[in-house]
Amino acid sequence: MSHFVQLLLLLCLVVLGAAFPTMPTCGGPALGHGAAHSGDGGYTLKAEPRVKGSPVVLRLSGGSPFRGFLVKPTSGGATLSVAPGQALTQSVCGGVGHSSPASKESVTMHAALPASGEATLTFWVLTANREWYGPLSAKLTEAV
Repeated sequence: MSHFVQLLLLLCLVVLGAAFPTMPTCGGPALGHGAAHSGDGGYTLKAEPRVKGSPVVLRLSGGSPFRGFLVKPTSGGATLSVAPGQALTQSVCGGVGHSSPASKESVTMHAALPASGEATLTFWVLTANREWYGPLSAKLTEAV
């Protein structure tokens, strides 16, 4: 492949990356999303109280306002989906991420637990200062 064609392909990738900066990746924050920090930054992913048989509603919140996030199932086979009224996106790895870099205090999503009633989720949070925390972990269990 000529150097011109390689340069042209690289330029296309850079332009696409600038056009879709909020697209979450399955492995965590995409390139250009700032510096990683240790600890959890005060962010939590928790299931809200619910009536048996209704969807599990997860809320990501805490710390300071954030711009981006990715939540994905890592074990147990939970299924995540975008909650009605939320401007979020479903990722190719079965997770849910941000579709806008606007500041957020919290976001909600739905989860369906597997037959075992247990699952583990991994999540990352991108702060307004372009710093991120993660991978963080949350364990979901069916209330008895």
